[in-house]
Amino acid sequence: MDKLPGFRPLSLFPIFFFLLLTTCQSLQPRNSTLLSIPKAQILLSGITKGKVTVVKTFNGPSGLTGILIKENSTHLAIVYATADAKTLIAGTLFDKNGINLTKQSADAFLKEETNSAPKKTQFQEDEADQIKVSPFKMDLLEKETSFLSQGQGSKVLWIFFDPNCIWCHRLFLMIHQHPIPETIEIRWIPVGFLKSGSIGKASAILKNGFAELSKDEINFDTENEEGGAPIISSPKFRSMVQKNNRILKLLGNGGLETPTLIYRKKGINYLFPGFPDKGEWAGIIGALSP
Repeated sequence: MDKLPGFRPLSLFPIFFFLLLTTCQSLQPRNSTLLSIPKAQILLSGITKGKVTVVKTFNGPSGLTGILIKENSTHLAIVYATADAKTLIAGTLFDKNGINLTKQSADAFLKEETNSAPKKTQFQEDEADQIKVSPFKMDLLEKETSFLSQGQGSKVLWIFFDPNCIWCHRLFLMIHQHPIPETIEIRWIPVGFLKSGSIGKASAILKNGFAELSKDEINFDTENEEGGAPIISSPKFRSMVQKNNRILKLLGNGGLETPTLIYRKKGINYLFPGFPDKGEWAGIIGALSP
């Protein structure tokens, strides 16, 4: 596999698969076969035990999905997956003319990284303009909510979400486009109020854990704004979701809005209602404190 600036061969796979391509298809969009970032992340996490993060997916040759991944938060590599998300190919791909397609893709990403650095909006730095969460409400949040934990860091970010909330879906995708710092723990709090099936889907997510949340987002129907989690009828988990609803309403001073983020900065807890843009998200993550 060619070594490129910023790239290195993927070291986590003991066995490399080499694919002989007999045809070379142009890199045109093939939305029917392109794997989403969350779906690719599930495949990679299962194989590498969570040691790599999917940065981006792109249309590869012959119906494959190319996956740009990051190892140890620093090293980049490219692998490929089949359309059914069941087979991963690690190695250098060549077309029938001997062109190194893996190097071609890597060069394109390096150029993109150099020429189009992401623009960030100014995050609100004035604490007076931000919504503070009282110690009483924070204590209620920490002790009474039912949530799913992602990560084990000392800096905690709370996110209220409805399984049928399209902005929550977009937030989930945005978060998982880049590695979550090891110092951070995200606590996903399911609520259910947007649609009649929301509470049943939130119950399923609480019952089955983060894997169910991932499935809800991977199978999200953006046209109809419907999450992909199943609807279950469980008095136990329905009660837990309803309590989460009440706590969100209390935090929002009587209103319900998803997503809603709660974070701690310089010893003070703040509430961010709605969907943060990339700059605001970077500001929240950068400001988090234990």
